[in-house]
Amino acid sequence: MKKNFLLFVFVLCIAEAAFCQKRVVDSLKNLIKSDTGIKDKVKHLNGLGWELMYRNPDTSILLSNEALTHAKEVKWKSGIANSLGNLGVY
Repeated sequence: MKKNFLLFVFVLCIAEAAFCQKRVVDSLKNLIKSDTGIKDKVKHLNGLGWELMYRNPDTSILLSNEALTHAKEVKWKSGIANSLGNLGVY
């Protein structure tokens, strides 16, 4: 009985974590659509790329490359570094 209960709690925690990650991804996508500043867009593109790193690495690379392009346009060193850091993980 105890073993079944622990298994149930474990599965419940995994399901909750997966659901929360989906909310984060959806939130970042909405923020990217509504961004008016380049720096905000770079931050959100990098954040979304990081969230999708293990589930969809191809998309993560594309998002980080887009963030890198925008960061280079405005010569924002922190944004460039974050984008390159994301790309280095893939």
